[in-house]
Amino acid sequence: MAIFHVVEKFVSINGEGQHAGELAVFIRLRGCNLNCSYCDTRWACTSDAAAEDMTEEEIINYIKSTGVKRVTLTGGEPLMAEDIMILLQALSKQTELKIEIETNGSIHIKDFAAINNPPAFTLDYKLKGSGMEDKMLTDNFKFLTAKDTVKFVCSDVSELERVCGVWKD
Repeated sequence: MAIFHVVEKFVSINGEGQHAGELAVFIRLRGCNLNCSYCDTRWACTSDAAAEDMTEEEIINYIKSTGVKRVTLTGGEPLMAEDIMILLQALSKQTELKIEIETNGSIHIKDFAAINNPPAFTLDYKLKGSGMEDKMLTDNFKFLTAKDTVKFVCSDVSELERVCGVWKD
């Protein structure tokens, strides 16, 4: 069994992507590889952030105890968690659950998109105002499907114009 550093777990209304407005269980994992200027979860991104160590089985049991069928793995950056593939494979076997991952766009998703019953991705594209645009992997776009979402956070009108350019690059 693997150990995951869970800094927060709760039930709330999803605020992003195709399932905004729906009830979801959120599992926030510790750590992030970026330092976005507008980060609202910086407290969860450091390697020493307070966390509950949980196995994949304990996470699944918590999710099931809520009775909520939609699960969002978030962070920081959940895809950089050690042994995240073990958690995703265990969750994918829970066919009654709908799994979503909020990812910052800097981690390759190819292998995660290829698992049986893959999660839906809400993939960020960080624009210039974040200070992290040079870390974005546009190669990830080719692994997205109709169930996935790309999220752009714009700091100003010029960044809105940049969004159109991202698709042409």
